[in-house]
Amino acid sequence: MRITGWTIALTACIMGTLAGVAPAQQSPTATTPAANATARPDSLRSTQAGVYTEAQAKRGAQTYAGFCQSCHTPSEHTGSAFNQSWNAHPLSDLFVYLYEKMPKDNPGTLDLNDAADVTAYLLKLNAMPAGTEELAGDSLALKKILIDTRSTRPTP
Repeated sequence: MRITGWTIALTACIMGTLAGVAPAQQSPTATTPAANATARPDSLRSTQAGVYTEAQAKRGAQTYAGFCQSCHTPSEHTGSAFNQSWNAHPLSDLFVYLYEKMPKDNPGTLDLNDAADVTAYLLKLNAMPAGTEELAGDSLALKKILIDTRSTRPTP
């Protein structure tokens, strides 16, 4: 049997995958939002617990105005449209979507902090309460937060 260069490379890739390390990944702390989004949460909390700050949502509104508003209106991201797309999903799903797919005319150009700020702004638009800690630009941390779109306002 003859071993070729591609056979060795393929074997290295398989071994790296089995060991949980991608061949191109040199640092154990270097992860991508998409990779983190698949991690299983060990304890969950809700967006109703106040997972962003007012200041962060305000920055997110500014980022939204600069990057998003030319294609989207804020009303497109509220109410039943938001509920159907995101309710009961991990917050990391929304964050990763913004980080990797937006803006539509130049996907993947938002940095992690801007994506977290816009995520906070979208939560505020949907009447989810602010808290005392900012959302981190870390999809693994956001995987532990479920989007809960029920209103915090008392019903008549």
